[in-house]
Amino acid sequence: MIGQQNVHVTGRHTHHTVHQIIDTGGIRAAGIHQSGDTRSDAAIGISRHHITGPVNMCVYINEPGGDQLAGSVHDVSVRGQLDLPGDTRDAAIFDQHITNAVDAVDGINHCATAYHSAGHLHELPDQCFMAHSIRLCTYTVRHRRRLSRQGDKLMTSQLIRVGVVGAGANTRLLHIPKLQTQKNVEVVSVANRSRASGARVAEEFGISEVEDSWEDIIYDEDIDAVCIGTWPYMHAPITIAALEAGKHVLCEARMAMNALEAHAMLEVSRANPDLIAQIVPSPMTLSVDRTISDMISKGHIGDLITLDARITEGSAYPQWDSPLHWRHNRDYSGNNIMTMGIWYEGFLRWLGSARSVQAVGQSVVKHRRDDDGRRHAMAIPDHVDVMGEMEQGGQYRISVSMAVGLVPGVDIYICGTEGTLRVSNETGELALQAGKRGARKLSNIKIAKARQGSWRVEEEFINAIRGKEDVSHTDFVSGVKYMEWTDAVTRALRTGQRVMLPLDVNRLV
Repeated sequence: MIGQQNVHVTGRHTHHTVHQIIDTGGIRAAGIHQSGDTRSDAAIGISRHHITGPVNMCVYINEPGGDQLAGSVHDVSVRGQLDLPGDTRDAAIFDQHITNAVDAVDGINHCATAYHSAGHLHELPDQCFMAHSIRLCTYTVRHRRRLSRQGDKLMTSQLIRVGVVGAGANTRLLHIPKLQTQKNVEVVSVANRSRASGARVAEEFGISEVEDSWEDIIYDEDIDAVCIGTWPYMHAPITIAALEAGKHVLCEARMAMNALEAHAMLEVSRANPDLIAQIVPSPMTLSVDRTISDMISKGHIGDLITLDARITEGSAYPQWDSPLHWRHNRDYSGNNIMTMGIWYEGFLRWLGSARSVQAVGQSVVKHRRDDDGRRHAMAIPDHVDVMGEMEQGGQYRISVSMAVGLVPGVDIYICGTEGTLRVSNETGELALQAGKRGARKLSNIKIAKARQGSWRVEEEFINAIRGKEDVSHTDFVSGVKYMEWTDAVTRALRTGQRVMLPLDVNRLV
């Protein structure tokens, strides 16, 4: 990787800098970092950056003010020059200008992505290709040089080569070993937070290559698919880069830091429909999902009155000396709170989306210490109560806590006009009970093994790549829904106001 390089971009009241220019025989990707007030009608672009090899990806961030799009790229290739008009108000025309420019210059063979917003752009994290607080509109010039096997479903006899980015606990426990059990699948490389930790993972699982950075895996043309096991703060930039590089993506949950990132991931996946994009699903309710959905669909509960859920798994009163974890750090975890979003994903499968959100919460453990003994204030709550209305009618109340004691770990009631369902884990495993109007108590529901869902994430991912089945757990559309709900909870906690869903994507922050 080339160190930080400054490429100044003009525009009244603006200052833009290109960060993280990756070089493997040419510029492989350029991310834009910007700061300042960008209310400007001037063209914004990359100025006079000379390249000695092919450009595989360029990312442009444009803010000419309001809905107007503008962009310019000068001297992007030694073979020629790209010139885009400084005043292109129509998105389709803007897209065509980029397409024409890319077609005209022999050195560019991947994509161009334009982002725009109304108002102010906020500072980008250096490691990201995209902002967390701007409206993203993606215009993709489709990959001119896909891998020879991409675009067609890979047959069972063809080898699928997988690279792993981020080898956390779930990746080591599930993703790597289960991918390795799939027929004609080889996990060929791994990149972790350090080369040393990556080497340990490679030795443990017999992986041949250890890379220094995730970019080395994303832009390796011999790799067909990427398994992303990083913390949420890197999910969006790596997923977007991987899809634009022609790779199938299996991304760890939670989908992203926030709904804005999730929408960006969804847009890029839709621009690459021949590629599989899958989020690792919530496993909590897999054993009961099918039965609950079927019972509700067949009218067992009648019309929904309320979903009432208390989730305290792993909670045993406040743990004052508990260590600082990345999940406690908003810089890494974003708007995700405890296991809240994981459980909401399960509720989505049963009942569909929420229509509104109100919330209160607190950090019972107000500080934690890092490995060096420094004390950090807890910005992410460890006790949250959320309520609201469901899109189908009825309402819900969800309490998630890591601070209370002597209460059931999982206790969920789905109450309707004609019946009630209860999901609990009093025996250590999820159990389902049901009762209809007129019954004196709930009865245990025995679910046949054949009807119990199970973990088959890696199998489904590979099968989807081969065209044998569609992704059911979990597609990007569902991921966006739970990220919007997660954002709505965070917004309700901050403002004390009722937040309506779906969120207005033009006002995501």
